[in-house]
Amino acid sequence: MTRVLGDRLPLECRHGVHAMNVLRRLFRPNIAKLKENRDLGKLRSVVASGAASELRVEAVEALAALADEPARTALVEAFVTGGDEVSQAAETALRNLGPEAAEQLAGAVGTAVGGRAVDALLDLGAAALEPLRSATGAADEKTRLQALDGLLELDRRLCGQEDVREPVFRTLLASLGDRSPACRARAASGLEAMGDGRAGRALAAQLKDRDEAVRGACRKALAALGATAVPHLVGALRDRNPNSRRLAAELLGETCSPAAAVDVRLEALAALVERARDGNAEIREAVGRALQRIPAGDAVASQLALLADPERGDRDATLELVKGLLEHAVADPGQRAAAIRRIRDLGFLREADDLSGRLG
Repeated sequence: MTRVLGDRLPLECRHGVHAMNVLRRLFRPNIAKLKENRDLGKLRSVVASGAASELRVEAVEALAALADEPARTALVEAFVTGGDEVSQAAETALRNLGPEAAEQLAGAVGTAVGGRAVDALLDLGAAALEPLRSATGAADEKTRLQALDGLLELDRRLCGQEDVREPVFRTLLASLGDRSPACRARAASGLEAMGDGRAGRALAAQLKDRDEAVRGACRKALAALGATAVPHLVGALRDRNPNSRRLAAELLGETCSPAAAVDVRLEALAALVERARDGNAEIREAVGRALQRIPAGDAVASQLALLADPERGDRDATLELVKGLLEHAVADPGQRAAAIRRIRDLGFLREADDLSGRLG
């Protein structure tokens, strides 16, 4: 019969537990010895084993003491897959290693602990720059997205430090060509946040992106750039892609406010007049709305002043532009009438009569 002492385990069970404890002590890895021997393989095996978490944490701390590149790589493995206590110990070890662990920490971006890895990298300051830039070229989308977010946060934390800002800017430009629409949209939003006018050309080129979310992000970024984007929008207005032309027309109407310089508005107006007879009805409508939003009176006056110079060799082209502006842009009847009288006074009688007949 089994003899039981109070509420304690049966004797047979207690003997079994004792035997198990003896076996554990006999076969328990000697972490101190493994560290002394720099036995990376066995330390990694302990971390990855089903051993008690305290033993695995001890192995993590031994790896941290080794500190070389293979040990740092093993720490990242523990960080990513080690479970709560082991993962936290590995993260602490990697943080304590400082900039020398930056490259290995970047290897955890995009994993289940990717957010923590990015935070740890950002705490390293400028040392995080190149590992994060490298991660924007990773194979998986999640890693690239987290890396882009990390770069933007790094730029924000370092308050536009030039040796960080410029590489971040160039990386975002490159990511506008990423194969993932989500990454392209994230890059466009990042460029909007940076507010660097040099991004205008690349953003305008992406108005023809096949993905609507990307086009929307680029549109928003270009609108934030304001008048500095006008030359690039003019180029997009001439693109063969209808999305590009439509969005460029809409943006020109938004960015060329009365506060914009006359020459900027004139450049936009001339391009829009050129597109006023686009073969696509939707684009014609967008062009028409833009032309009605951009103040054109002073732009017409500037061209009439040029037209008054008989020595200019581009008078025919100038007159055609004025006619186009009067037909499509200038909405005030008084302005139109005054401009037509001026054209007649300059000797362009047939053209003035033609405009009077068509515009009333």
